[in-house]
Amino acid sequence: HDPGGAASRQPGRFALHAGQVSCTTCHAPHGAGQPRLFVDDPVAVCSSCHSHQHGVSHPLGEDKLDPRSGAPMDCGSCHAIHEAPYPKYLHAGEVTDLCVSCHKSMARRNQ
Repeated sequence: HDPGGAASRQPGRFALHAGQVSCTTCHAPHGAGQPRLFVDDPVAVCSSCHSHQHGVSHPLGEDKLDPRSGAPMDCGSCHAIHEAPYPKYLHAGEVTDLCVSCHKSMARRNQ
């Protein structure tokens, strides 16, 4: 099992969160009541290490839905820990592109 795909040597594949934590720090491999087998609420899992980022850059939680998926906004809405082709594990290379994927009105203002 190669959760991050690092053995594939494909660009952007990061195993074990840059080798700093084990899988079970974040995931319950044999079952969990959370999405993606997280040991706790996804935001709580990320903020247990990334406390300085928690809640400062974007509203998160059950009452804030990701318009792309309909799922609650969490750290994974913008960051892809195990397969991220861009710095800071972002889904898009330009922060503006990432923001505009949800905030369509921003695209019109910048043109």
